Amino acid sequence: MLTKYFVRKKTIANITDQRGQAAIFIALIFQVLFVFFAMVINVGLLVHQKINLQNAVDLGAYYGAMKQAENLNAIAHMNYQIRQAWKLLIFRYQQIGSAGDDKTHPFNIVTKTITYENDDKEYPRANFFCYAYDPFDPYSTGQTYCNRDLKVDVDSSPIQLGGASSLFGNLGGFANFDQVIINLSQILIGKAMTACEQISGLNWFGLARYITAYKMDLANRKKSIYLVANGMSRDTDDFLDLDGDKVRDGIEKTIKKNLTPENRANYDSSKFKIYNSLGHPKCKSIGADSPPQWLVETNIYPTFYFVDTDCKNGNSASVGSYLKIINMPGKEPNYKQGYEAAITALKDYIYEPKDDAGPAAKIYKSALGFEKDPWCMAYVEVEAESTPNIPFSPLGNVKMKAKAYAKPFGGKIGPWYGKFWPRDASPSRSDHAIGNRIDSKVPDRVGPGEAPDYSAAQIAMNLQPNYSRYVGDNLGTRSMLTTAHFGKAIHSMGRISYAWWDHLVKEDLEEGTSSGDPLAWDSLADKSVPMRDLEIAAIAPDNFDLNYYSVEPDFYRNYLTRLNARQDKGKLVFRGDLGSRRKSPDPNLLKFGVKDQVAVANRTTNPPIDAPKLTYLVTKFYSLLNSWQSKDQESYNEIDTARFGKCGSNAMPPDQNPSVVKDNLGPEFAIPGNCMDGGRVGYSVKLVDETHLFDKHSNLGGENQDGKIRNSPGE
Repeated sequence: MLTKYFVRKKTIANITDQRGQAAIFIALIFQVLFVFFAMVINVGLLVHQKINLQNAVDLGAYYGAMKQAENLNAIAHMNYQIRQAWKLLIFRYQQIGSAGDDKTHPFNIVTKTITYENDDKEYPRANFFCYAYDPFDPYSTGQTYCNRDLKVDVDSSPIQLGGASSLFGNLGGFANFDQVIINLSQILIGKAMTACEQISGLNWFGLARYITAYKMDLANRKKSIYLVANGMSRDTDDFLDLDGDKVRDGIEKTIKKNLTPENRANYDSSKFKIYNSLGHPKCKSIGADSPPQWLVETNIYPTFYFVDTDCKNGNSASVGSYLKIINMPGKEPNYKQGYEAAITALKDYIYEPKDDAGPAAKIYKSALGFEKDPWCMAYVEVEAESTPNIPFSPLGNVKMKAKAYAKPFGGKIGPWYGKFWPRDASPSRSDHAIGNRIDSKVPDRVGPGEAPDYSAAQIAMNLQPNYSRYVGDNLGTRSMLTTAHFGKAIHSMGRISYAWWDHLVKEDLEEGTSSGDPLAWDSLADKSVPMRDLEIAAIAPDNFDLNYYSVEPDFYRNYLTRLNARQDKGKLVFRGDLGSRRKSPDPNLLKFGVKDQVAVANRTTNPPIDAPKLTYLVTKFYSLLNSWQSKDQESYNEIDTARFGKCGSNAMPPDQNPSVVKDNLGPEFAIPGNCMDGGRVGYSVKLVDETHLFDKHSNLGGENQDGKIRNSPGE
């Protein structure tokens, strides 16, 4: 028994000794487990800080591209303002200038009826300007001097360019017309108006001041675009935003604000870099008096004919009527008495400048606007570094680097002139073939200092002023439909005074003290006139504009107030949309914009135009809101058709729902596109992969025009 007990006690003692060994084992592996635990924490914190740095840099790149997009949106709209200035000139030349035709015009000025209004025929009369007819004062009912037998007076030799006079002595120089043209309209209204001689000077003067107003408007818009575009393109390491501030500072502030405390405390400002693609040597600015290389002017040499008369001894029975090209030197009117000062002051504006005329003259070179070079892509590259303190790091602090790219996309600055843009070419190519133009109705492209070497027949075909009203339009404003309805409106508004356009040669549209308004206006009574609304209807957005321009319905609040607050603009005054009047006490005139143009064009009365018949006109401002709009973040490439080109009841200011917001809200409440819950306008922004900037792009310059962009990073 004693033996058994002893054996059992010994076994228990052995078991107790084994339990002590487990405790020692746990103590040994604890440090190993702690090391693994620390590594997990270290890696997790490292990944967290790296993700944070990358996200912050992504936001910085997005911020930079957003500033690029904002600039491009402003440029696009100002480019559209140039388009509208051209449309206004064509209305005055084509519609006002032809409505005195009592033989072939589709509106019969005797019976006051439209005789043909289909959109399938061209108005048969040659383009020329004459406005010596009823309802202009002082012509009597049915009277017209615009249908005599006309002879074309044009040289068969090449067109000569005008000279560069002292008028263009400095950029923005403007003759003081008040000193050289005093009460000229009062002279015209005299009884001598109906005399043969006066008609000659009258037609020249009327067309000359229309062209002069276009040139002044054009010069202002050009300089406005130069300032914004060159501010985007001077350097690769920075650019200016819409307010004239440096974007580099804003990008870095955005990054720092979104860093964790650890990343922010160890952020290395010396390693912060940005790359502004539009500052690339092949795309950058070449001077303040020209656009940057990525923005190309579409210059033209339009020819405008006016009816001149050759009177013999004041006998109206012995009259020769001629068509002269007004913007060809040496083609002043035969009758100059009373017009000498006007001819001296205006002729240099209506001529096309020589190549050696300098930038001050070239700013007045006729143009359709600007086209953007597709091979100069707008994007921003951002790099940043940080070395955050991370606990349990066996190798010390780890230096982290992040890079991101973002670009504007989806907006439209305006159409190219030609349909093709080869990679190594500038500008777009059309080879003077009408079928190779985006707008087949505009005149041939003719650059500064160039004169078209055309015969009279070629001039009539290639240089005549016109434009397309919709995509595929083969008639333009010479359509019988358009001519009929505008002719009817002109003859339905009562008496028309030549004085409604006096301010065109008495105001410098760029001068801050002027109205900045080239539309018809009663200067004596300081009030609107019926012709003003008709001019607005003529320039309002149409189907062609809808497809090729990013048009901001409320330019005043979204862009104009900010542009005019820039410190770098000097004496330049950014002007509003046509129809606005600078410093007007009437807020509706002060803030007048494209949204209002659309509303005027679609009235049933005043102007008396049957807008539904002109099916190419935009009827609702929100039809312009046709830029990219995704459904949600998970359906990024799918267009939201519920909002595309639409706006419910939440327009701003409220056109349909006054209870939503108040009209007196300032620019800080402005919404691009003017719609709070519908479509949008202009450029959007997206992050892109680096390979996108080095890849070959298909059809980037038009059909079969493939290749890499010219301003890839580091190239």
